[in-house]
Amino acid sequence: MALRITRAVDSKLFGGFDLDSSDLEGTSDHIIWVRKVSTKPDFKYAVFNITSGDQTLEVVLESGQEFSLMKNVSFELTGVQEHWADTQPFCEYCGRGDTKPKRLVPQARLGLTAPREYKFLRHDARKK
Repeated sequence: MALRITRAVDSKLFGGFDLDSSDLEGTSDHIIWVRKVSTKPDFKYAVFNITSGDQTLEVVLESGQEFSLMKNVSFELTGVQEHWADTQPFCEYCGRGDTKPKRLVPQARLGLTAPREYKFLRHDARKK
């Protein structure tokens, strides 16, 4: 059975057998970086940068396609969706923020398949 996770554009997912949450970049076997998500009704796809060791691949998957990271470890783009996210209020002093209260964020829905020893962690995961 696959783990299902949804990731927004410009987020990372770390995978590995010996992941250390204090050094995800250094201890991961694979880094899946969501670079672009297209939510067009007629063509739904996502672009990923996948880093493994000293190699980085750019992979484009259409909804329903799967990519194998290594034997018994793969992920599938199960779909794409849009999510309305709250924005930071605009600050006239510093010029940061947004004038609109919400913005549309495209997201990739992933199905991850791996043996039990292989772990996946989000880039924004927090220790409990």
